[in-house]
Amino acid sequence: MSGLIKLSRFAFAARASVVQAAPALVRNYTPFNPPVRKQETLSIKRNRLLYESRKRGNLENGIILATFADTHLSKMNEKQLAAYDYLINQPDSDWDIYYWAIGQRERS
Repeated sequence: MSGLIKLSRFAFAARASVVQAAPALVRNYTPFNPPVRKQETLSIKRNRLLYESRKRGNLENGIILATFADTHLSKMNEKQLAAYDYLINQPDSDWDIYYWAIGQRERS
């Protein structure tokens, strides 16, 4: 699960760096609130996250995240699934995840 923790830390660090770099945008910033899925079982959530990991905005992330999801989603508990869900469904996080995964950007 260290990969999930690393991805999660990166998402929060990337968001913080955007806020620091663009203070004018912060005034109009609306925090991302993913939809609440109260009736979603763990099995359905795993299937949804696997699908969302494969169907990304770019092919590279689809391959990276789908490989990660195939390997780790079945072992994740509810809290870890929620963290992964939050990470991959952040607006505009695809390129941040990609550059971090290929080693062109440092994790914070």
